[in-house]
Amino acid sequence: MGPVLARRIIPVVLYRGHQAVKGVAFNSWRSVGNVRQAVRVYQARQVDELILLDISGNSPDVCLVSNLCSEMFMPVTVGGGVKTIDQFRQLIANGADKVAINTAAVVKPDLITEAAQKFGRQAVVVSIDARNGTAWTRSGTHDTGISPVDLARQCERLGAG
Repeated sequence: MGPVLARRIIPVVLYRGHQAVKGVAFNSWRSVGNVRQAVRVYQARQVDELILLDISGNSPDVCLVSNLCSEMFMPVTVGGGVKTIDQFRQLIANGADKVAINTAAVVKPDLITEAAQKFGRQAVVVSIDARNGTAWTRSGTHDTGISPVDLARQCERLGAG
């Protein structure tokens, strides 16, 4: 029998603006409360790590991220709309331990390598939305035609942790 791996609880909070949202198949988004309240609930439940993904498609709201991270005592991964190394730098400087990218991993794969070189592999997360055997980008609206497994392998080769 192999080693027993520790179980970790890592919830994902999808949000738009200041609202936590839920959807079905990248559609029918509905508000389920305030993102700050969701963070407080997970903080009180002492989860191991938290992932915050802004689904608005806009550039990251660094001020909101800074405020949310200042209330957390757990590692946090932040993503949504990240397209540049400067956005990586701003998010990490404002409390993110890791930064997640999705569309940029496909459109601008050199960002993975550059971010891994500047911040370390452990700080670069690639979020892959998969449906019907292919990876999707742009909040689940663009079918890349790439296998999620192939994309994951490529991103790892490029430096994602």
